[in-house]
Amino acid sequence: RRHRRQARGIANAPRHRFPAAGRGASAADRPRSAQPSLAMVALAIAVAAPVAAVPAAALEASDLEECDRLYAQAEHDGNLAKCLQKLEAMYMDSTSNEERAALCFRLSRVYYNLLSSDDPANAELNNSKQKLAELAKSAHKFAEEAVKIAPNDFRSHYWYGVTIQGVGDNGGGTKYKLQRLPDMRSSFERAHELNPNDGNTLYCLGSICFHLADINWVTRKLASTLFATPPTATFEESLEFHLQAEKVEPYFWNKNALMIAKAYEKLGNRQEAAKWAQETLDRPRLSRADEQVAKEAEAVLSRTK
Repeated sequence: RRHRRQARGIANAPRHRFPAAGRGASAADRPRSAQPSLAMVALAIAVAAPVAAVPAAALEASDLEECDRLYAQAEHDGNLAKCLQKLEAMYMDSTSNEERAALCFRLSRVYYNLLSSDDPANAELNNSKQKLAELAKSAHKFAEEAVKIAPNDFRSHYWYGVTIQGVGDNGGGTKYKLQRLPDMRSSFERAHELNPNDGNTLYCLGSICFHLADINWVTRKLASTLFATPPTATFEESLEFHLQAEKVEPYFWNKNALMIAKAYEKLGNRQEAAKWAQETLDRPRLSRADEQVAKEAEAVLSRTK
């Protein structure tokens, strides 16, 4: 799951790795690298998107298939920008909510993944803080519309949660992320209700719990000024979500295995922490993000073996 710029939020939100065509809804459109990390809202969100499930009526199926092909091959040749251009043209020509339901989550995920694209062909779109902020806002805008017109599609809620993080990481700041944390959490909970078998959604829920449990004193004080009862979570809850993610989508993301190791370490179970750290290291490394995950796994292993 790559991201040229690592998402500074939720424990590494699943970077939306672009899944192979046909991987299906279980990959929920993982945010490519979004590797959440900031204490409170580090989500991670990181991720490849399922390709179909929403009726597209008057839209040409071949056009949607082409967009999904470009998205799945978004690592090079400017394919992500080409995908965006096609989707925007289709959106402008759309005449019904049924058509837009097939377009909005796709637009949201493309805008989000452009935030971290390291394809030189996309450099003009994300080479300044202002452009990154605009991309993040556009991603969230289309996710908001997706929730309104396709409220029973888990991808609408998944991308809504992911793009809250994107806005927070690109101009919104820690206060924004703390204020929107309840919305982010409820979005992933709703996505999970609609599709219990999506590993990315479970990863994001686990990541939120981990960072809430691990929040530092300064951020906790800030949260206490924003909420009468600040949101809380435990490492046990985090572990449960990450283990469940691994169960429904085995090996779907190296970062998830690392988070299991980290949760076990926080809970004082050195044996399981070392086991999962080694498991992380044994998995193929397909991106720079995976290499960073491996370094973190080596650190956990050195502390627990």
